[in-house]
Amino acid sequence: MKQFLIYVFILLSLSACKKNLSVFWEDDDAENLVVFSNTGNNIMSCYTNGNPFNTVARTMRTSFPERLYSFELNVGRHLMDSLKITWYGNKINEFGTSEETISVVFYVNKNFTLGEFNALSGQRLRLDGKNGYFLMKSRGEEKGTGNIYFHKAESNIVNGEAEGEISGLFDAQFADMKITKGRFDHYLVSRLLRL
Repeated sequence: MKQFLIYVFILLSLSACKKNLSVFWEDDDAENLVVFSNTGNNIMSCYTNGNPFNTVARTMRTSFPERLYSFELNVGRHLMDSLKITWYGNKINEFGTSEETISVVFYVNKNFTLGEFNALSGQRLRLDGKNGYFLMKSRGEEKGTGNIYFHKAESNIVNGEAEGEISGLFDAQFADMKITKGRFDHYLVSRLLRL
């Protein structure tokens, strides 16, 4: 009996289930981009110089006895006076696929709160390099300008931890590159929302 329980424990430990928590519904009007939504689909997509960029899938891997998550974005404070949203994904071009990150950084109060985060709903921010900017891993320290519109920015405290949703649209311009038709839709768990 003891050996049987050891075998069962080993099998449970080795067995893992991976679940994709991102939903991709292609936009009929924008090939290889996700349709704009605000239902927590955990995905962002855009064109970088006309080539599609999509975030990696949010996944949950269950490996007895724990759950391991892989996230497509991070939302948190950048230095003391700004908020930074970073998306992790892959850009596709004529040379193939490569890992890339796209970030938006904009200035907020040093005591930025969940209430102020919620006030972003319905707001359009014009980021001119002084009040905020865009970054891409492949562009190094070069800062891009552009716009971000928050269709939804909602957060609350659940069981003592911040959770929420964020969705919207964006575009950006770098010296010789454009980001167009950007759209994002995410459910934010406490690990992703660090204000």
